Amino acid sequence: MLEYGLHGEDGGVPRLSMIDDEEKAAALLQLLDRGVGKSEGSVIPHDLPEALEQVRRVAPHLADTQVFRRLATATRRL
Repeated sequence: MLEYGLHGEDGGVPRLSMIDDEEKAAALLQLLDRGVGKSEGSVIPHDLPEALEQVRRVAPHLADTQVFRRLATATRRL
């Protein structure tokens, strides 16, 4: 999330909390889909689970998409 400016906190508030509506959640999911490789051995961001949880919190229906499921599966390789 560092490369996306979403790592850590700002004034004690997690930067991921900027993802606070459905449009932002969908955009983050699309960004992650393009940024996280699909091949075995791809680099998986260590804070990907937190990002996916924020997407799920803000827009629960996105957790049912193929992209979300692929990324969630990738987190198991961490």
